[in-house]
Formats: sequence, structure tokens, C-alpha cells
Amino acid sequence: MSAALFPTRDSGPSRSSDRYRRSLRVAAVGWLVGCLVGASILASGVRAQNPVTNGTVRGQLGGVEVLGTYPPDQYYQALEVYRDGDLDRAVDAFDFALGSTRRDINGRWLDSIPVLAMLGECYYQGGDLESANQAVEQAINVAIRYRGWLSNPIWQDVINPGIVTPNSSTLWPQAMAVKRAPIARRLQYRSGRVLTEQELARGGVFEEANIKTIDVVEIMRGLALASYRRRVIQGELAANDVMANQLIDSTRYPAGLQVPVALNLIGAMRAVVKAGASQDQDALKDALENRVSAAGAHPLSPIVGLTQAYLMAGSKQPQAAVPIAIATANQAAAYEQYEFIGEALQLAAGCVDETTAPAVQSAAETVATSLFRKSRFATLHCLIVAADAAATSGQLGAANNYLTQARALLTRRDVIQPRMQAYANYVAARVAALQNATTPSPGFRDAVSQPFTQMNQFAFKHQIRNQSKISMPRLFQIARVSNAIARNQAGQASDAVLMAFSSEPSIETWRRDPVDALAALQFDREPMQLARLRIAASRTAGDDVLTLQDELLASRARKVDALGGRLLQVRTLARSDDAVLGKEVVAMRNKAPKSLRNLRDAAALPLPGSADAAMAKIEQMEATAWSIALDRQELPKVMPPQMPAKAPSGIVPEHVGVMTFLSDGNVVHVTFASAGKTAYWTVPGGARLGTEVSRLLRSVGVGKPRGKRLPEDDSWRGEGLKLWRQLLPDPALLSSRKISHLVIVPDSVLWYVPFEILQASEDSDQLLGEQFQIHYAATPGLAMNVTSMPHPNNKIAMAAGKFFAPRDLELNAVIVQSVQDAAADTVMLGGPGSAGTAWLADSVGHLMVGDQTVPNLDQPAATSLAPYEKTMSMGTLESWLRFPGKVVESVALFGFRTPVDLGQVGNGRELFHCVASLQCAGVRSVLLSRWIVGGESTALVMREYAQELPFIGPSDAWTRARGLLRRSELDPSAEPTLMQSEYDREGLTGDEPFFWSGYLLASPLTSEQLQAP
Repeated sequence: MSAALFPTRDSGPSRSSDRYRRSLRVAAVGWLVGCLVGASILASGVRAQNPVTNGTVRGQLGGVEVLGTYPPDQYYQALEVYRDGDLDRAVDAFDFALGSTRRDINGRWLDSIPVLAMLGECYYQGGDLESANQAVEQAINVAIRYRGWLSNPIWQDVINPGIVTPNSSTLWPQAMAVKRAPIARRLQYRSGRVLTEQELARGGVFEEANIKTIDVVEIMRGLALASYRRRVIQGELAANDVMANQLIDSTRYPAGLQVPVALNLIGAMRAVVKAGASQDQDALKDALENRVSAAGAHPLSPIVGLTQAYLMAGSKQPQAAVPIAIATANQAAAYEQYEFIGEALQLAAGCVDETTAPAVQSAAETVATSLFRKSRFATLHCLIVAADAAATSGQLGAANNYLTQARALLTRRDVIQPRMQAYANYVAARVAALQNATTPSPGFRDAVSQPFTQMNQFAFKHQIRNQSKISMPRLFQIARVSNAIARNQAGQASDAVLMAFSSEPSIETWRRDPVDALAALQFDREPMQLARLRIAASRTAGDDVLTLQDELLASRARKVDALGGRLLQVRTLARSDDAVLGKEVVAMRNKAPKSLRNLRDAAALPLPGSADAAMAKIEQMEATAWSIALDRQELPKVMPPQMPAKAPSGIVPEHVGVMTFLSDGNVVHVTFASAGKTAYWTVPGGARLGTEVSRLLRSVGVGKPRGKRLPEDDSWRGEGLKLWRQLLPDPALLSSRKISHLVIVPDSVLWYVPFEILQASEDSDQLLGEQFQIHYAATPGLAMNVTSMPHPNNKIAMAAGKFFAPRDLELNAVIVQSVQDAAADTVMLGGPGSAGTAWLADSVGHLMVGDQTVPNLDQPAATSLAPYEKTMSMGTLESWLRFPGKVVESVALFGFRTPVDLGQVGNGRELFHCVASLQCAGVRSVLLSRWIVGGESTALVMREYAQELPFIGPSDAWTRARGLLRRSELDPSAEPTLMQSEYDREGLTGDEPFFWSGYLLASPLTSEQLQAP
């Protein structure tokens, strides 16, 4: 059965239910008339009594308020609407109830707290976190403004033994067994103050001491709910928050209070309030002591239990959250607080494995069955939780059944739950992946991608009334931090906070809300990473800057693959050799869940001989990888490999230098690591670098719009020297060291710079390429680490087109044949039955493409390396990252096209992503062109490269081929990129930088190169 898909609609709380609003108003008017009549009858008697409290005679404005209800009755009616599942009507109802709350000289009164808290719940479930946060903060501010209000209720009346609390017969046995303390719903509350004659004479607005009857427990419950939801929305930002700490101070225990149940209620509320301030240990301690009283559970027990489960899900013992969550569901049902049940069980579903998941599945199914007629809100949430838990335990048939029932509820016009819909789509994608991992089907990709896309629609493109809203807590937090950075307030955030938001979501986030984790995983975290880098740069901490450069570039490389690179980590763990991963990762992999171990075993087996059977096996492995990536598992970041977090320069030998560039607006951060030390400096005027690079490229003949292409003089040397001086202000940094190998990690426009032709010094004509052996890398980690073991096969596969003599096809064919003959047994690609370039590793060890490779600038993963595979579904860069994961050792793209061919300077991402993706797939060496040359010069260098490649490897083969090109004479008429006016040029050689400097080789340093000369 395909994954259940859930309808998307422009949903969320709106205020369009005019008929419902009018009905509420009519009811309210009738109620108000009755109140006025009753008040006119009772007023004289009430006022004439002139009651005495604590020996003080009240003034004429005091007394006992008989008819007031706090919160108003409309609030309780709105609760029923909310629990029925229609957020539109619930927002209207709570908004109307808010208008009926009391106001005094200070503004909104205490009875508005639960109303505002529930409005926040509506906005949260509807996917409007900004409005939700504002609503709960209003509720908290009311409590702060009435500091000490907990001293005013007459707590002695909180226990009323005469209250009968029968449990509904429709509940399940565990919920019916909950012992409910006989808590009085309403208590008398002392309000106002005793007035003196002097105060009366001054006049103004005042409230004389009086007694109101209010639902104190419901107000406390609302305040606890507001604190909990604010913690969920703000996450790590709640730590050391001023408002949260003020709320703790304003809800202290009243002095001298000796009523045990009252102390339990206040302690329970304070437990949640402390959790809202990220005081987790104190919160757990208070929750353990006050979740239930000696008389039994109380109305705050469900929200306290939910908070406990939330905190335990983020602890080192997440399994402890499961019994707490199930008990919370029972208590919430006993108190008819159905809205907490599904959320508690969802937390439990995030903390189970395949052996403990059936308990959560059973509990969720029981709730959904029992509450179908009482609360569609709880029923829907529990059906999705049951499907989630069933997927974890491997009961995919049951999971699909639950999803089908949930889909039926979601299609009802009176059930609007965008957040639950997103959660359901996550579960549907997960179930689809698990099904195809068991029984592969041709529609696997669509079965997973459709619900996953709908989930992302809520996470990233959610709109309410055509206005974009932030719907996910992690994205809300990132937006807050990003705004602080934009206002130059990054220094206010600690490095620990920035590290949390610049890193991938933690396992705690996965357990609490997998949709939130996936949203954070796919979101662009570069602003936070750059903020951390700037902090390290302000300390001139070279090693720290290098580590952060490596992290940012590695994160950028991972984004090419699905799920923000999480899928790449699964594939790498499953198919990589132990020697590539390292001891720690290998030890973790050996203890990994069974699904990952099984995937590794499957990846190690050869594919079936039949093409259909082989493709089915590949799809099955891909589905398994998706199911693992979507699961709540903690996966290490193994690809691309990174430098050590501490002292990264320590792995760089004395004769090697690693120079890393990172563009940051108008500044370029540069590090140079060698022999255990890292120097750091900045290049100002980064925005002007594009102009400098364009000038250098035009000086060698690249991207010239008119005139002769090749220069008539050596002006390019001056341009190169000028650029090098800008990039390296202190030449002694290199000249004072015994560097033989220089690794360049470029960024942005610097990807188009052939560093080999930059003149090192004014005192010498020697170029950098003559002074050092220059290597290129997409990240520092890829410069120092291999991503696969050497390939045992040295045969070459080659794809070639009308690249060498486009105006003479016969001559072009002759040149292609000469390149093919340069290496024995070269396999030609592009004919009938040719496989895509990603699927050649069983028969060859190297790939060469002598044709144009046009990168997809918008979707780098959709780039085809050779023109013949553009029509193939598996002929893209993404296919290299997929299973079976066996790839060639080297790739050489001699016709890679970039914007500089058209005289434009891009951002270098097409070069970065091609190099990084191929190496992440397992290719050890990548050779490609910055601009296209073609013609006999390219054929010459390809012949020499192909001839030497099987014997000495890519690095040395390229050094020889390039040297031969520079020494060779060229026929101008055999170079299609030259103008006809240049055909009579005499003495043309390949030493012109236009012919030889446009190629870059990205290859990790070999063990021989790392050894001191």
C-alpha cells in the first residue's frame, strides 16, 4: 500500500466564522441581561451588609461579588470547541472570551491568563508561532504584573470533600482508575485594597477591597501551559530568559501557607514555570514531588506530566519518558484535558525502539477508540502516534490502517489541524520508505517524496490568509538569532547558543518533534556559522577559525544531498571501508541499530546480473537508507570528512601548507595552516574581488567579448601579482617556510582563479605553480582525507563529442580515436546500451569526459557529467551519491563549463558542488576545467593524461600532461576557441596560460606527499 497522503490547504486559525461569532454574541447579550436584572435585585442587600474582613469595615465600593465568573463562561465553551478539532472556530471562541475578561487599572486581569494561553495553543497548532509566542507572553506578563497574587485566594477551601468526581464510563480502565483529588473549581479571592479618606479625597481610579469567586486552579493551569508552550517555541533561547525568571519570582509560595494540596498545586505550576526558564533539574525535582497530591491527581497533573515527559525526552534516559507520557494521557483523560494526550504520547513515540513501541501503539489506539466521539483533536493526534509507533515496531499494515483513519478525519471540513497534518505526512513518508525497504516497488520515490514535500510545505512555506508564517520552533529560534545578528547584536548570544543553532539538530530535537528536526536539518544555517566564525576571528584564534571554515564548507557540501546530507551519512556508513571511517566511527557502526547493519551487509553484496533485479536491489537499499534517515537515530557526520575539532593544524606536515578562503560579505577570511600552527588574516574589499578576478582572466584570454583572445604581452603577470598581494599581504608567511605542497581551498570567485599563474614576488618572475605543487580542495577536510580506498581496476572509460574539431566531424573522430588509443582497453561511452557515468565502477577505474559538461546552477545535483546521459533518469550527479556506492577512482571533465566562458564571474558553487559531491560519493581525484578550451591542445593533454593515468595515478599523470602541453607547439587553426584573425600567429605554444591554467585538480594528499621530502 502506498503511503497515505494528507491534503494540503491554506489552513490555520482564521477569524472567518462569522455565524459562530454572532451566535456567541447573542448568547452573551442574554446572559448580560440576566446578570443586570439579578444585580439590581441583590445590590442593595449586598452593599448594605458592609461585610467585615480581618476586623476592617469595607467602604461602600467593597463587598462580595456574587455574579462574576473568572474566567468567563465563554472560555469553557471555547475549550470544548478547541477539543473538537476546529481551530478556526476555536480562535473565534477564545478571542470572544478574551473580550469578556476583566480589566482593571493595570490592564488585563488574571482571568485572561488561561484565555491567552489557549489562544497561544490555537496559533501553535495552526502554524503561527509568532502569534503563539505573543499570546503566551501576554499571559505571562499578566502574572508578572500581579506579583504575589497567589497569596490572595482563600486556600483553606481548595479541598471540598463533598465534590463528586465520577469518571466517564467511556474511558479506558487505566484512565478510569485515576484517583482525582476533590479540588474545588472556584475559590474566594481577595481583590483590591482598603481605602482611606485621604485616598477617596484624591479621587481617581481605584478598587476597594472585595472578594471575588474565581477559578484559581484553571488560571494556574493556564499559566503553566503558557510557560510550557513558550519553552517549546523558544527552545534553548529560554535559558537565562528575563521574563521566565520574573515569572518564577512572581509565583513564589505565599508566606505561611500550610494547606498541603495548595502547596502541591503551586509546586506543580512552579515546576512547569521553571522548565520554561530551562531550569530543568529543579523542574524535574518539583514535578516529581507535586505531580500528584496525597489526595490524588489534580487538574495540573496532566500539564506537569507533559512537561516531565518533554524534559526526559531530552535527557540521557529518554526511555523514562514513556511511562510518564502514558500516565499523563490517563490523567488528562480523567480530567477531560484531551488536548494533552496526543502530545504526551508523541513524546513517548520518540523515545521507543522496536521492542517498546507496541506499548505506545496500544495506548494511542485505545485513546483514539475511546475518545472518537468526545475529542476529534485527541483522536486524530493519537491515530498518527499509533501509526508512528507501529512503524517503529515494524507493523506496517497497522500503520497504514491508522494513517487511513487519520486521513479521513483530516479531510473533514470541521477538522483543521495543520501541525498534526505535517506530523502525519512525516509518518506517511517513513512508512512508505519502510514498506519499500521490505518490498521494493517502482514508485518508491513518489511514495516517499509526496508526503515529505507536503510536510516541507508546512515547515517552510506555510501561509495563513496569504501571509507567510514561521511554523516550526527551531526555525523560529533561528530567525530570532538571525535577527540579532542582523542588528549587530551577535555578541549578545554566547558561542554555545550559536553553536547549537549552527549545528545539525540534536537527538533531543528528533525525539521531541521529528518534523522540527527535519526542518532544521534542511534550513540554511550559514548565518549562524558565520557569526561563530566572526567571534573566533575577533580573537584571532587561527585554529578555531580553520575549524569553523571546515564546518561551514562541509555543511554546504552536504546540502546537495536530500535531508540536508543526512541520507549521505547513512549511505557512507553503510558502504565505506573501515580504513576510511576511522576507529571511533567503526566502533559506533558495529553497535548501530539492526537496520543499518543489515544495509551494510546488503551493500557489500554484488548486484544481481539481471538489470531489472539489480535496479530493484538498488531501490530497496535506497528505501532502507531513507527509512534510517527519517528515523530518530543519532548519526555521526562522516562525509565529507573534517579536520580535528581541536588543533586541526596539527595534522598538516611542515612541508605542506593549507590555505583556506571563506567569503563573508565584503570580507574574506583566510587561514594558513602548517606544522601545527594556523595564521589568520582578512582580505578587505571582498566585493571587489570579482572585478580583480575578471581582469586577470581577461588578461589571459578568458571571456573576452571581442578582439583577439590571446594576449600580445605578459600583462597577466602584473594582474596576478596584484591579486596575490591582495590575498597574501605578508609574503614572508610562505617564503620563510619550507613548503613544497600548497593546498588551496577556494571560495566564491576564487574558484575561477588559476593560482598556478599568480606571480609570487616582484623580485622574481617565478609563478606559484613553479614554486609549489598546488592542489585544490573543496574543504580542508577533503584535502587531508581520502573518501574511498584505491580502485583495483586501472581501465579508463571515456565519453567524447564534437569537442576537438567541431567544424570537421571526420577530423574530430580521428582525434577521439587517438585519445582512445593512448591507453589500452579504453571503453568508449555514449553508444547504445551505455550505462550512466555513475555506474561504471564494476568494469573501469577512471572516467574521462572530452565534451561539454554544463552544470545545473539551480540544482547542482541534477548536473549530468556527460551529454549522452542527459536523458537518463540515473544520469545525474545525484546518482553518484546513491547506492550501490561503488564509483571510479578518478573523474576528469575537460569541458566543464562555468560562467567565465561567457565573460561573467559567478559564485563558484558549480565547481564547489561538483568536486565535493564526487568526492563525497567516493571519487578520490577530480580534474575539471574552469573554462573550455577544446581543440588539439585539449586532445594533446588528454592523450598524455590517459597514457600515464593507469601507471602513476591522477596527480602525477596530470603534472606530466600539463608539462607536455606547455612545451608543445600548437596550430592556431586547430584551436576552435581562437579567432580567425589569430590563425596566422607564429610560434604559438601551449605555454600560454589560456591553454594550460584553466584546469584544477582536487585530490587529497597521498601518503607519499604527506611524508617529508
